[in-house]
Amino acid sequence: MAALFEGTALNPEILRNENLTGASALKMAYAAWTKGSAALLLAVRALAQAEGVEDSLLAEWALSQPGLDGRSRGAAGSAAAKGWRWVGEMEEIAASMTADGLPGGFHRAAAAVFRRASRTTASRDAGVPGTGAGGTGTGGTGAGGTGAGGDRSAVPGEPDEALTGAVLAALLDGEG
Repeated sequence: MAALFEGTALNPEILRNENLTGASALKMAYAAWTKGSAALLLAVRALAQAEGVEDSLLAEWALSQPGLDGRSRGAAGSAAAKGWRWVGEMEEIAASMTADGLPGGFHRAAAAVFRRASRTTASRDAGVPGTGAGGTGTGGTGAGGTGAGGDRSAVPGEPDEALTGAVLAALLDGEG
């Protein structure tokens, strides 16, 4: 099978184990971390904003966790652009966790974060700066990886504060 991809940009990895669904399990575990950690960053930053301590959190991150502010902005950009696709994936991960006797609540919560965050897509039509469709760019990078999409930032790969603010506002707005 791997020979079919020789000479292409894809580099398939062969899993050598007895688990017939190993590739799917690996994808689930990988996404559980990458997209799950993005959801956690967004939820933590929304909490800090709701409690009026966002600036203090960002200052602490700058001291103790350099780059976390940028990751949270990247997570916001990715969630706004593609979060709607990740809702089902997080629900599937939650079901997989539960089926293996692990708690699935975190990833059900991550699904709710992405459900809320993806509502910022509607802000494109409302003219929120930095969220326009079209153009070129990465569409944001973050814990969830790089996504194709419109240029959502003055600096490729780093969504602007208007987009981050729109995502946080959507999280604070609640389920809808």
